[in-house]
Amino acid sequence: GLIVKQQGRIEAESFGVNRRGSLIGKPLSVLINGGSASAAEIVSGALRDRLGVTLVGERSFGKGTVQNIISLPHGTSMHVTTSQWLLPEGDSIQETGLTPDVVATDSAETAVDEQLQAAIKQVGK
Repeated sequence: GLIVKQQGRIEAESFGVNRRGSLIGKPLSVLINGGSASAAEIVSGALRDRLGVTLVGERSFGKGTVQNIISLPHGTSMHVTTSQWLLPEGDSIQETGLTPDVVATDSAETAVDEQLQAAIKQVGK
C-alpha cells in the first residue's frame, strides 16, 4: 500500500509497495527522538500508519520537505524547497515531527537505556 506521498504546489506523486512485508504480524515498536529526521521519520510514520506500530521515545525532528539544489558560481549553491512528504494518512511531519505513542526519555545519569526498555516493554504487550 501507500508509504509516502510527495506533494508539490501543483502535482503529487505517491510511493507504495505491492508485496507483503516481512514485518507484518510481528511485534514491533520504533524508537524516535529529536535526532530522527527525514527518511527516519517517513519510515516510522509509515509503519505507524500502515501497521499500527507503536512509536516510543521523544518527538522527532520534523524534516519533511524536498529540496532541489541549484549550483551557483564560486562553489556556492541554493537550496529550493519544492515539495513536502506526506505520510499515508496525509499528515505532514514538517516542523511538527512525530509524536511518540509512548513518551520515554533516556537519562545520561544511569547505565540503563530507558527508551529501549520502554520499547521492549511495548513489544511484549
